[in-house]
Amino acid sequence: MIRTWCKDHPIQFMACYLVFYLAFFKLLEQGIQVPDLVLHCRLDDLIPFCKYAIIPYCGSPGSPVHCSICCGSMTGGNSGGCACRCLPA
Repeated sequence: MIRTWCKDHPIQFMACYLVFYLAFFKLLEQGIQVPDLVLHCRLDDLIPFCKYAIIPYCGSPGSPVHCSICCGSMTGGNSGGCACRCLPA
């Protein structure tokens, strides 16, 4: 009986499941108290920070940062993609 109702009413089934899922998630979130744990050792202090390591990720063609630098907009023009000449059409 439950299986046939779930097959006949998939949206209502997912709505009921969502309510159950969110209620259980909230219960777990409030009920389980885990202390914050900061993982740090002396070796972490010896690793140098290089701010130039971020540039290959942000500056790759097609990324929003690249399009904002080259095109002047985060969307990359009217087409929704990057309108720069560095990307093939």
